[in-house]
Amino acid sequence: MQIRFELEEGISILNNLYVDGYLKVFANDNNEDELLFFTTTGHSTILSDFTSKLKTLHQTGKSQKLNPFGNANILTLEKNRSKLIVSHSKKVGENSRWQHIYNFTEFVVAYIKELQRYLDTAKKADTNITTMNTYVYLKEGLDTLQAIIK
Repeated sequence: MQIRFELEEGISILNNLYVDGYLKVFANDNNEDELLFFTTTGHSTILSDFTSKLKTLHQTGKSQKLNPFGNANILTLEKNRSKLIVSHSKKVGENSRWQHIYNFTEFVVAYIKELQRYLDTAKKADTNITTMNTYVYLKEGLDTLQAIIK
């Protein structure tokens, strides 16, 4: 399982845009082609929200909806035992365009790995970023997810 973040070209941490630019999130469970999971603008908020929804899903088992800002699609996350079921639908109507099933733990591990890479890259580009609220929230979410898989 692999998750990959692709940031808009030319985003500069020094301009304080790194955590607010256009982001594409891809998933690949090694059994199929890489899937464009979602796109978003203002991605620091969405990554924090996505992290929180994975945590809540793990804790409660209740279905979670992610509305990636700047996107016409909604992701519904459901957990059935060890499986993560992700449905992708338009904001208008309930017709799912696709549904994928992942191993929950493998998905969270892959997400943690990519989120850690993302935060490390930000820190290398600007050591002061660690004091920004967006960085702090993302790091706290990462720490929470790491505790879940231990």
